[in-house]
Amino acid sequence: MNEAQHLEEKSESVAVEQRSESQEQAEQQEPGGKSGDLSAPNAAAPEAPVRKKRRKKAPPRIEDITPRPSFWPILLAVALCITVIGLDIHPIVFVLGLLLVITAIIGWGVERR
Repeated sequence: MNEAQHLEEKSESVAVEQRSESQEQAEQQEPGGKSGDLSAPNAAAPEAPVRKKRRKKAPPRIEDITPRPSFWPILLAVALCITVIGLDIHPIVFVLGLLLVITAIIGWGVERR
């Protein structure tokens, strides 16, 4: 029985606190009038939501979007020439050209900006 009484007292105190909180909120929202009275002269108008201004992004600089000078494209062109010449001359020259082509492609691919 003691526990039941304790629980009842606790629920009553929580209900009282909730009522007092809701009354405080109502007073803060409308300090001069009743909650449902819209005809009151000092009734507050609903506030429009505040819009945040968007910042315009600055256009990218030319230095940021253009690639840096590189020697890999020229090396790839030379390697392709060696590969094609190696088809006519000797298989060893062809394989050497292929290795240079693979090296140039990998080097150009992993190069950082």
